[in-house]
Amino acid sequence: MSWVSFWIKPEAAPARVTLGVTSLLTLSTQHAKSQASLPPVSYLKAVDAFMSACTIFVFMALMEYCLVNIVLGDSDAPKPPPDPNKKDKDKIFDLAAKENARLLSGHGHPHGGHGHGHSHGHSHSVPPGLPAGLPPVPPPPLPRPSPAQRARMQALNIDRFSRVFFPLLFFVLNCTYWIMFARYL
Repeated sequence: MSWVSFWIKPEAAPARVTLGVTSLLTLSTQHAKSQASLPPVSYLKAVDAFMSACTIFVFMALMEYCLVNIVLGDSDAPKPPPDPNKKDKDKIFDLAAKENARLLSGHGHPHGGHGHGHSHGHSHSVPPGLPAGLPPVPPPPLPRPSPAQRARMQALNIDRFSRVFFPLLFFVLNCTYWIMFARYL
């Protein structure tokens, strides 16, 4: 039940913590009930070993959320002051992008004319206003993810890994447990 938290979004802390703590309390109650129903002995019983391993799994699911929360970071942290030079650079790039778009669309020529392209006998047409020998302008690069977006992606990747790792490891535990204790049945 505690592994369901790997499918809950990382920002839902109350839901994930409640699910983990409830699972841990339920498991400890079941362990206490099984202890009470069996006679007291001085050695470790197989059921004690299994219940202890299950408790470790539930506790590790809670610790996984702690790791996810650390990676996710604090969204309420103060943001650094904006760089005044960045606004000037952004304005220059915006003006250059608008000028390029205007030239590519054929609505103007940088020298004031109407900008008809010269074909020079080529079968392909060149957009008005651009010299015939220039290669096309590549599209602008995709924006980089912000640090908060990168942290969220890392947190989601930890959850995705845990969705596979925890059940796989529990399967190994079950196989080992039943192979070891099958002879006592």
